[in-house]
Amino acid sequence: MKNSQLRKIIKEVIKEQFNQQNEWAFNTGDLCINWAAQWLQLPNFTSSNPNQPCNMICQKQAIWQANIANAGPQQQAQLKCKLSHAAEQYNIHSCATSSAPNC
Repeated sequence: MKNSQLRKIIKEVIKEQFNQQNEWAFNTGDLCINWAAQWLQLPNFTSSNPNQPCNMICQKQAIWQANIANAGPQQQAQLKCKLSHAAEQYNIHSCATSSAPNC
């Protein structure tokens, strides 16, 4: 095989990998948005229990944080998405001053 043919094959492989990574990143963003919309529909966010939703938010944050170190790249991206939205809801619902047992 000639060097020029080999270079062409290598370029095609690199281009294909780049396209797959960008497509995956785009799909991950869509999945994150979809997940967040569904997560906010959980009954914990409309519960009359004064410990909710903070109890659930803090519990999930601990679980997701514990799992992120051993996760593969795709699962890490998903967990980062969840942690980002959990932090946002933690602030919105003033969980830092909550008496929820998991916070």
